Amino acid sequence: MVRKNPAQWNLNGPGTKIMDMSGKKIFFLVLFIVGILFLSIILGTGYLLMRGQDVTIQENTILEVALSGSVFELPPENPLTQIFGPGTLSLWELGKVLRYAAQDDRVSGLYLEIHPLLLSWAQIEELRDSLHSFRTSGKPIHAFLALDMVRDPELYLACAADSITLNPGATLLVNGLLAEITFYKGTMEKLGIKPEFIQFKEYKSAETFTRETMTPEIREMYESILGDIEERFISVVAQERNLDEERMRGILEAGLTSADQALEENLVDVLGYKSQVQQQLANSGDDSQEYEGLAARYYLDAVEDDFEPDRSTRWRWWEDWEPSLRETVIPSLKLWEA
Repeated sequence: MVRKNPAQWNLNGPGTKIMDMSGKKIFFLVLFIVGILFLSIILGTGYLLMRGQDVTIQENTILEVALSGSVFELPPENPLTQIFGPGTLSLWELGKVLRYAAQDDRVSGLYLEIHPLLLSWAQIEELRDSLHSFRTSGKPIHAFLALDMVRDPELYLACAADSITLNPGATLLVNGLLAEITFYKGTMEKLGIKPEFIQFKEYKSAETFTRETMTPEIREMYESILGDIEERFISVVAQERNLDEERMRGILEAGLTSADQALEENLVDVLGYKSQVQQQLANSGDDSQEYEGLAARYYLDAVEDDFEPDRSTRWRWWEDWEPSLRETVIPSLKLWEA
């Protein structure tokens, strides 16, 4: 068999076809990348124009806060995350919005719409503190549980409101807390990895990588943490909903609670829909008023400079920290102030 020298290849034969096919792939790849960049520019421009539009705040405006899924602790710095992210305010921004609205005479109340949440208990506690601070202004908060299955976190957050409305077709799955732990010992053995750790006493260990079950000490730790959170949940909900704590424990033991039972047990105030809650807020001062709602995102953009004109609060969130903490951490953040 005689092999041809590359110089003797027929450039009009199969080799040319392969080159043509490769060229087409590269062309379509480049076209795809250019299209993605063009789409990103269009969306980014629209986002900036939308954020920069003027918002007029009317008298008796109802501030609207909708919570769903997870919430960032701080505003995202990545422009792509700002454009393509969930679009909800960060936890820090929500706290600012509620502080501003409490001082703003044009805002007459708060409409809180709660969807399924993926928040930590610490985040929920922080939101509850902000809601309680808002209520000290004398302005009402009406919460709407806009979900079919209400769990402990959603109910706990809603209890910080003056009034709770529940979807008539919803069910409450309020049955306490649990923790799930994944152990990787079997995976490590299959991969031929032998983890080596230094253990500091019984309650400080990397047992998820070295064991297949919990030690009694680690189980005790988790049960203690969950027990503390659950006891606070029971006492707070019972207090804010005017229930006996023992009755609240009975509700947790039962697990599932229908909408009618929730109303009977005083876990919620009204069975209804979003429009009814909004009308209730509009009529809280004058029956002839129409509902004037404004989303928290647009409200923050409109009033932030009015409340804090001398600084860019977006990049100086550490100024809300305690003085002792600022003195310790601020030196490493000086570049952010430039």
